[in-house]
Amino acid sequence: MKVFCEACKSEAETKASGIAPLEEILPPRWKRRLIDGRSYILCDICGHPKQLLGAFSPYLIDALGLDEHAICEEIPEREDFYAPRANKE
Repeated sequence: MKVFCEACKSEAETKASGIAPLEEILPPRWKRRLIDGRSYILCDICGHPKQLLGAFSPYLIDALGLDEHAICEEIPEREDFYAPRANKE
């Protein structure tokens, strides 16, 4: 099955066996974001917390047709977007 990022229109392949929650079948780091009551599927770049925290990036506002005062109803843990450090203690 193919999924598409609603902002940049990139696509990725994913597999689903039976009925599963969307979050479990999305490609790694792809996210479902709730913005002003609407659900969006965003790739790892468009859905990155840096695009969402504080205020939405001008790119996302334009790509999704958002109001400049739109609110993301769920912000993910930031750690899931960073690779582990080799020397992390």
